[in-house]
Amino acid sequence: MPNHSRLLTRVIVNALKPLLVFTFVASAAMLASAQTAAPATTPAAKPVEKAAAKPVDKPLTALPYTPGLDVSAMDKTADPCVDFYQYTCGGWIKNNPLPADQAKWDVYRKLAEDNQRFLWGILESLAANSNAAAMASRTVAQQKTGDYFAACMDEASVEARAASPLQPYLAQINGMQSKADLPKLLASLHLVAADEGLFFGFGSNQDFGDSSRVIAFANSGGLGLPDRDYYTKDDEKSKTIRAQYSAHVAQMFVLLGDSADTAKKSAERVMAIETSLAKATLTRVDKRDPYKLFHKMNAKGLQSLTPDFDWGVYLPSMGLKNLNTFNVTEPKFYQAFNQQLKVLSLDDIKTYLRWHVARAMSPYLSNRFVDENFAFFSKTLRGVPELKPRWKRCVALVDGQLGEALGQEFVSRAFSPALKEKTLRMTQQIETAMAADIKSLTWMSAATKAKAQEKLAAEAKIRDQQRLVQEAQARERELLLTFELTKEKARLATEAQGREQQRLAELARQQQAIQVAALTKSADAKVAIYVSGFFNHLALTWAAATSTFALRQAVFVGK
Repeated sequence: MPNHSRLLTRVIVNALKPLLVFTFVASAAMLASAQTAAPATTPAAKPVEKAAAKPVDKPLTALPYTPGLDVSAMDKTADPCVDFYQYTCGGWIKNNPLPADQAKWDVYRKLAEDNQRFLWGILESLAANSNAAAMASRTVAQQKTGDYFAACMDEASVEARAASPLQPYLAQINGMQSKADLPKLLASLHLVAADEGLFFGFGSNQDFGDSSRVIAFANSGGLGLPDRDYYTKDDEKSKTIRAQYSAHVAQMFVLLGDSADTAKKSAERVMAIETSLAKATLTRVDKRDPYKLFHKMNAKGLQSLTPDFDWGVYLPSMGLKNLNTFNVTEPKFYQAFNQQLKVLSLDDIKTYLRWHVARAMSPYLSNRFVDENFAFFSKTLRGVPELKPRWKRCVALVDGQLGEALGQEFVSRAFSPALKEKTLRMTQQIETAMAADIKSLTWMSAATKAKAQEKLAAEAKIRDQQRLVQEAQARERELLLTFELTKEKARLATEAQGREQQRLAELARQQQAIQVAALTKSADAKVAIYVSGFFNHLALTWAAATSTFALRQAVFVGK
């Protein structure tokens, strides 16, 4: 006798098979756990299928079409009653093996990479165009993003500079005369590196107690490994990772020019400092509790946690004045930080800062630094076999640091006015069809229909209001541009006036010199000097009138 529940399941699956295709998109989101690279120190639990041949990298000039319902993403050889996940996602897994430069892979990461390739095409067109006329016609945003990308892709220049971009910051560190210099130096390094590895993190965030306010946040930091567990756990895997991390730190000091023995001792000091800070840091579990990360205090309270670190120097050096509200996420960490300042020597602090500056900036230096950073932080810690190609790293940098400018270009190419008009027309057609459906419903009362129509009309009104806001913003940008052009013309006119005044001053100086010289000449000569001075006076008067007229004309044109 057949199993009735299994038979019923098969009947339902066969009846709903077209609908089940929809589920593959949601299920594919789980591929992050199914296709995850194993760290280099731990064998992978299940080998991931790799592509037979590595595809050739090339930029996209248009975003690829991805169907909402892709039957090829399914594995119809699988029994949905036995393995529904394989049935819905098996085809996608087979056709999309885990790339060598990724730790995880799913439909969303693939979508992000397709988008990144499109951005690559945009940036390449802005950076590599040999047409001088086209380059000259670039907007400010196009020029900034294109030149940034071109500079990043110029690997030969980056290699030639080697570690030289670090030297100004290393010189600042080496120039410390006492621990009292640390607040000002740390502010400078925080502004450059924007990295919490430099003792602590400082920024802004929403006030946990008042969502209408954004306040200053003093966060824990100072670590090179991901969190405190990497420093405190005693299992063999954690010990191995710490040994590998210490070797990596030593190698980075070697790249900075230290001898092998000095580099090893420096790495040991870094490890000791970071371990002390880690022990004072909250655990992963505790950091999930917002109440344990909310300690609001004023400037006096913050200073009381770190008597040996002058916030009165640090904050103005960061460009922040008159701040008196802070959330110190982990007060015990800042007390431990102050204790470290007491016991550490100046040379220890310099060694620690040198390491973290090199760590934070190594991804942007020559290949020796890039490869060493990747070997530990990506390959060892995350199990990623290969470094991302340079174009991906450069696109990510432009997108992260000039995202608004790049976004303007993306929208202009991916969402044209014609496409926007089609989208609006489609939306209006849907709304018209919905209004007709509501009107034809026999089971809905007249009062309910009226409310439904009212709600539908409200949605259209909101859309129209958004359109009006966008148009107003466009007009505002146009007015701002006109204002900036006017300011620039006025500036040029002012400069012209300044140059004319300098010329007049030079003429006056020459006239005075002539008058002085006249005192030594005869009376007849004085008559000649008087005539010459008279004509010089006429020249000065005419030049002044001409300058005033030119300035007024420039200002009038600027209007």
